Amino acid sequence: IDKLVGMWSFAWYEKRSRRLNLSRDYFGEKPLYLWRKDGYVFFASEPKGMFALAAQKPRVNTNHILRYMVNGYKSIYKTKETFFAGIEEVPSGSYIELPCQSVNFRKYWTPETAIDETMTYERAVEATRESLIRSVKIRLRSDVPLGFCMSGGIDSNALISIAAKHFQYEVHGFTISNRDERYAEESMVQANVEHLGIQHTSISLDTTDFLKNLKNLVAVHDAPVYTISYYIHWMLMRSMANHNYRVAISGTGADELFSGYYDHHNLYLYEMSKGQSGFEHALNQWTEHQLPIVRNPFLRDSHVFIKDPSFRKHIFLHNDIFGDWVKGGWEESFHETDFGLPLMRNRMMNELFHESVPVILHEDDSNAMYYSIENRSPFLDRSLCELAYS
Repeated sequence: IDKLVGMWSFAWYEKRSRRLNLSRDYFGEKPLYLWRKDGYVFFASEPKGMFALAAQKPRVNTNHILRYMVNGYKSIYKTKETFFAGIEEVPSGSYIELPCQSVNFRKYWTPETAIDETMTYERAVEATRESLIRSVKIRLRSDVPLGFCMSGGIDSNALISIAAKHFQYEVHGFTISNRDERYAEESMVQANVEHLGIQHTSISLDTTDFLKNLKNLVAVHDAPVYTISYYIHWMLMRSMANHNYRVAISGTGADELFSGYYDHHNLYLYEMSKGQSGFEHALNQWTEHQLPIVRNPFLRDSHVFIKDPSFRKHIFLHNDIFGDWVKGGWEESFHETDFGLPLMRNRMMNELFHESVPVILHEDDSNAMYYSIENRSPFLDRSLCELAYS
């Protein structure tokens, strides 16, 4: 099925056997919720859909709200809890058959992560190029025009370049314009627009009706808006819809496949410190390029993971302070899944399936579907993922 489609959530009812199968795609791009109540099973792509069917709402899950407020958005998908008591999400890469002996979800896919010791650098580059081109080709299939989320980063511009140069697609990129110099990317965006000769729309940040819109988005998402970035992303989707696009292409997943976050460089230094000849060069690069801009106090130490490979306080930053602000206090220690991989790869796999990507996909889909836009993420491709981790 992955050769035909990259994402899905579906319910398949077999009338003869009276069995219901619920399934969700490899990475959880499309949502699917489940509510087992009073002998009934409700399912929908949004919690509010189940509430309408059941003609009632469950109580709000205060513990999960506190988890989000104290530990931040990276804690949201580290547990099976949701923002409503009793509501479950069908996990990515999983299915469930109802009625059944077990109430547990069953995995149909776990990514292959064995290192290919025969892989040369040249072959890795060529295989990645081939796999990404194939993934973009699949996701360009559409009977309506596609719009592209465009930043100054490598991820979105890799997709746009493939679409424009390899497939001669008439790309229209959409960018949020930010006057804050720490986040401004206009020069990089404009350089790519001119180089590729593509159509481009820049959307300026606007605070008009901010609180009213934010309240509306909380209702639409059936959850808090996980980071302020996704209020801005909603503005991007609005502009795409106003230009009559009904499919959006985004670069979600690139950082978790190929690295891209600040702590990845510190993790890389840890890996390079284990007898690798390029450690001093890597350290000099970190000192020159990362140290001047990183703000997380723990990540300003180049040797943070060399000193302690289990260090994770940079992820739930200041959660001890936030926990003390809660009446009665609230605390939950950081935990992660052991995928049996080296430190840096294991961290990225946790981000891919438990920390960053599930959060991004929830917001991507909620914001896009608000305007009846389908969001597609070419980096979240089964074959590309397994290649990257080989």
